[in-house]
Amino acid sequence: MSAEWRYLVDENIVEFILNFSLPDVSGREISFVTYEGFQIGFWLDHFVKEVRVVDLDRV
Repeated sequence: MSAEWRYLVDENIVEFILNFSLPDVSGREISFVTYEGFQIGFWLDHFVKEVRVVDLDRV
């Protein structure tokens, strides 16, 4: 999995650089990125093609 993510938001490309990742209690890899004053923790559910946000903190 690449450390850089690109998303199309309101016709602007927004780049997310992966800060770090940690396993949760079930063994899933939780990735963390910082964007516009927020730290976002998420994991990718490849089977259903979803991003599952599990943590959101203002930094």
